Amino acid sequence: MDLFNLEKRVRTLEALSSRLRLVQSSANRSGRPILDTPSLIGELECLSREVTVIKDDAIFHGEYRLALVCIREFCRLVELIARLRGELDAQGPPNILHVHLDPDTAKKIAETYLEKQKRLEPHE
Repeated sequence: MDLFNLEKRVRTLEALSSRLRLVQSSANRSGRPILDTPSLIGELECLSREVTVIKDDAIFHGEYRLALVCIREFCRLVELIARLRGELDAQGPPNILHVHLDPDTAKKIAETYLEKQKRLEPHE
């Protein structure tokens, strides 16, 4: 199987999984499953095995660009499988950083920031 057909199949499954998520979110409210998620996940896992075989063959023949493309596709498949299983949130966690500074350090940071802002302002 060539990589073009493999990418085409992955994109088709991605589109199907997007529709599946929409249908499942409405089905969860009604309590009725619409599509068979395990068979979709099984097909994606089959595709990931095919990608791995193509990658190994590409590395063996020194086609490193093809190997990198296969790695990219494998990552996309793993992400898609994780989303379908509910192991990965579509939005992802927010990046929050909590920092506790003493007043002197906070003042120095603020002064440095303001000084840089003054240098960036256009002079009239």
